[in-house]
This record gives sequence, C-alpha cells and structure tokens, in this order.
Amino acid sequence: MIVGHIGVRKGSKGVPGKNFRPLLGKPLIDWSLDQLLAHPRVDAVVVSTDDQAIYDHAVGKGCLEMGLRPDELASDTAAKWDVWQHALGKAEEIAGPV
Repeated sequence: MIVGHIGVRKGSKGVPGKNFRPLLGKPLIDWSLDQLLAHPRVDAVVVSTDDQAIYDHAVGKGCLEMGLRPDELASDTAAKWDVWQHALGKAEEIAGPV
C-alpha cells in the first residue's frame, strides 16, 4: 500500500490560519489534499495534525482517521522524521502494511 502523508501544525507562527486561507478559490490545504487523494498510485492519505478543524476537514475529504498528532510531535522543533514515523505507524494500524 502506498500512503500519502501531509504534516500540518496548528500553530503557524508566520501566517496564522494559513491552511484554511483561500488560494484561487479553495483553502490552501485542499491543494495538497486533492492532489494526493486523486493520485492513481496513492492508496490512502493521512494528515498528521494537532488541529481538530484540519483533521475533521481531511477526514471529511476521505483521509484515514488516525487521530490527532500527540503534543510532543506538534511543536515547531519536533523532528519531521518522528512525525512521519508516527503517521506511518498509525496508517499501518488502520490499513495494514504500507
């Protein structure tokens, strides 16, 4: 199984709320979500986030329900590798080997 991963933190310091800001008629986050969800080689998409609104939006569009990212992986100093490993583990729990 091929899983697409998008990491999205709630606490953007540069542009607060940027993920739902419109860009060419749709929220910024949807540009990434729509591309992964429509890709013929991607079997599932996970969104690793600590933001309930982003999580609900992603699940509503068809992403796997993996729950919110733990606090220790939600800081701006959290290693991307650790975030990715957490998301991969959750995807395997839900959908099987990836």
